[in-house]
Amino acid sequence: RIKQAVRERDYLRPGARELLAFCKRRNIITIIASGNLVPVLELFQAELGADYVVGSRPKMSGSVIESISEADYSGRDFKVNDARAILESRGIGAKELAAGQVAAIGDSRADAGLFQLVTPGPRIAINPRGGIEEFADYVIQDDLNKAVEILENLP
Repeated sequence: RIKQAVRERDYLRPGARELLAFCKRRNIITIIASGNLVPVLELFQAELGADYVVGSRPKMSGSVIESISEADYSGRDFKVNDARAILESRGIGAKELAAGQVAAIGDSRADAGLFQLVTPGPRIAINPRGGIEEFADYVIQDDLNKAVEILENLP
Protein backbone atom coordinates (compact mmCIF):
# COMPACT_ATOMS: atom_id res chain seq x y z
CA ARG A 1 0.00 0.00 0.00
CA ILE A 2 2.85 2.37 0.74
CA LYS A 3 4.26 1.98 -2.76
CA GLN A 4 0.85 2.63 -4.26
CA ALA A 5 0.30 5.76 -2.15
CA VAL A 6 3.74 7.12 -3.07
CA ARG A 7 3.05 6.48 -6.76
CA GLU A 8 -0.40 8.11 -6.62
CA ARG A 9 0.68 11.26 -4.77
CA ASP A 10 3.74 13.39 -5.22
CA TYR A 11 5.13 13.73 -1.71
CA LEU A 12 8.36 15.34 -2.84
CA ARG A 13 9.13 18.96 -2.15
CA PRO A 14 9.24 21.17 -5.23
CA GLY A 15 12.75 21.13 -6.65
CA ALA A 16 13.71 17.76 -5.10
CA ARG A 17 14.20 16.10 -8.49
CA GLU A 18 16.23 19.05 -9.75
CA LEU A 19 18.42 19.10 -6.63
CA LEU A 20 19.24 15.41 -6.87
CA ALA A 21 19.88 15.71 -10.63
CA PHE A 22 22.25 18.62 -9.92
CA CYS A 23 24.09 16.51 -7.34
CA LYS A 24 24.38 13.59 -9.76
CA ARG A 25 25.82 15.85 -12.49
CA ARG A 26 28.42 17.11 -10.01
CA ASN A 27 29.19 13.63 -8.61
CA ILE A 28 27.98 14.75 -5.19
CA ILE A 29 27.14 11.91 -2.79
CA THR A 30 23.53 12.17 -1.61
CA ILE A 31 22.05 10.83 1.61
CA ILE A 32 18.36 11.11 2.43
CA ALA A 33 18.26 11.15 6.25
CA SER A 34 14.81 11.09 7.77
CA GLY A 35 12.89 9.78 10.72
CA ASN A 36 10.69 8.01 8.19
CA LEU A 37 10.76 4.26 7.58
CA VAL A 38 13.60 2.95 5.41
CA PRO A 39 11.17 1.06 3.12
CA VAL A 40 9.43 4.37 2.36
CA LEU A 41 12.72 6.22 1.95
CA GLU A 42 13.94 3.55 -0.46
CA LEU A 43 11.01 4.39 -2.75
CA PHE A 44 12.17 8.02 -2.83
CA GLN A 45 15.78 6.86 -3.22
CA ALA A 46 14.83 4.90 -6.32
CA GLU A 47 12.78 7.74 -7.77
CA LEU A 48 15.41 10.42 -7.13
CA GLY A 49 18.57 8.39 -7.59
CA ALA A 50 19.90 9.16 -4.11
CA ASP A 51 22.98 7.21 -3.09
CA TYR A 52 21.94 6.34 0.47
CA VAL A 53 19.04 6.54 2.90
CA VAL A 54 19.09 6.78 6.68
CA GLY A 55 15.89 6.16 8.61
CA SER A 56 14.10 3.83 10.97
CA ARG A 57 14.35 0.11 10.29
CA PRO A 58 11.14 -1.58 11.44
CA LYS A 59 10.78 -5.31 11.86
CA MET A 60 9.58 -6.62 8.51
CA SER A 61 8.02 -9.81 7.26
CA GLY A 62 8.59 -9.60 3.53
CA SER A 63 7.04 -6.29 2.52
CA VAL A 64 4.82 -6.09 5.63
CA ILE A 65 5.84 -4.00 8.64
CA GLU A 66 5.43 -6.16 11.75
CA SER A 67 6.36 -3.55 14.33
CA ILE A 68 8.35 -0.40 14.92
CA SER A 69 9.88 0.75 18.16
CA GLU A 70 12.58 3.05 19.52
CA ALA A 71 15.01 0.14 19.07
CA ASP A 72 14.49 0.34 15.29
CA TYR A 73 16.44 3.59 15.23
CA SER A 74 20.19 3.41 15.74
CA GLY A 75 19.97 5.77 18.71
CA ARG A 76 18.79 9.30 19.40
CA ASP A 77 21.36 10.74 17.02
CA PHE A 78 20.82 8.08 14.36
CA LYS A 79 20.79 10.57 11.47
CA VAL A 80 24.18 12.06 12.23
CA ASN A 81 25.76 8.76 13.33
CA ASP A 82 24.59 6.87 10.26
CA ALA A 83 25.47 9.75 7.90
CA ARG A 84 28.96 9.98 9.45
CA ALA A 85 29.45 6.23 8.95
CA ILE A 86 28.42 6.54 5.29
CA LEU A 87 30.76 9.49 4.72
CA GLU A 88 33.66 7.71 6.42
CA SER A 89 33.04 4.61 4.28
CA ARG A 90 33.50 6.90 1.25
CA GLY A 91 36.73 8.39 2.61
CA ILE A 92 35.15 11.63 3.78
CA GLY A 93 36.36 12.48 7.26
CA ALA A 94 37.12 15.40 9.53
CA LYS A 95 39.50 17.05 7.05
CA GLU A 96 36.88 17.20 4.27
CA LEU A 97 34.16 18.26 6.70
CA ALA A 98 36.35 21.09 8.04
CA ALA A 99 37.03 22.23 4.47
CA GLY A 100 33.32 22.76 3.81
CA GLN A 101 33.11 19.92 1.30
CA VAL A 102 29.86 18.56 2.73
CA ALA A 103 26.46 20.27 2.73
CA ALA A 104 23.31 19.54 4.71
CA ILE A 105 19.70 20.47 4.02
CA GLY A 106 17.14 20.05 6.78
CA ASP A 107 13.83 21.30 8.06
CA SER A 108 13.61 20.50 11.76
CA ARG A 109 15.54 20.49 15.02
CA ALA A 110 16.13 16.76 14.44
CA ASP A 111 18.62 17.84 11.74
CA ALA A 112 20.77 19.89 14.14
CA GLY A 113 23.30 17.07 14.50
CA LEU A 114 23.75 16.91 10.74
CA PHE A 115 24.17 20.69 10.58
CA GLN A 116 26.81 20.52 13.33
CA LEU A 117 28.56 17.63 11.55
CA VAL A 118 28.99 19.57 8.32
CA THR A 119 30.23 22.78 9.93
CA PRO A 120 31.37 25.03 8.26
CA GLY A 121 28.68 24.04 5.81
CA PRO A 122 26.88 25.03 3.77
CA ARG A 123 23.87 24.24 5.92
CA ILE A 124 20.52 25.02 4.36
CA ALA A 125 17.25 25.10 6.32
CA ILE A 126 14.09 24.71 4.25
CA ASN A 127 10.76 25.72 5.80
CA PRO A 128 12.51 25.62 9.18
CA ARG A 129 10.74 24.64 12.35
CA GLY A 130 11.90 23.94 15.89
CA GLY A 131 14.84 26.32 15.75
CA ILE A 132 16.94 24.58 13.07
CA GLU A 133 17.51 27.97 11.43
CA GLU A 134 19.87 28.77 14.35
CA PHE A 135 22.30 26.25 12.85
CA ALA A 136 21.80 27.26 9.19
CA ASP A 137 23.90 29.38 6.87
CA TYR A 138 20.92 29.80 4.51
CA VAL A 139 17.16 29.68 5.01
CA ILE A 140 14.88 28.97 2.08
CA GLN A 141 11.16 28.47 1.70
CA ASP A 142 9.20 25.82 -0.20
CA ASP A 143 11.42 25.12 -3.23
CA LEU A 144 14.64 23.08 -3.28
CA ASN A 145 15.61 24.76 -6.55
CA LYS A 146 16.76 27.56 -4.24
CA ALA A 147 19.24 25.11 -2.71
CA VAL A 148 20.58 24.37 -6.20
CA GLU A 149 21.15 28.11 -6.70
CA ILE A 150 23.06 28.30 -3.40
CA LEU A 151 25.23 25.29 -4.20
CA GLU A 152 25.96 26.53 -7.74
CA ASN A 153 27.23 29.84 -6.38
CA LEU A 154 29.59 28.47 -3.73
CA PRO A 155 33.30 29.12 -4.21
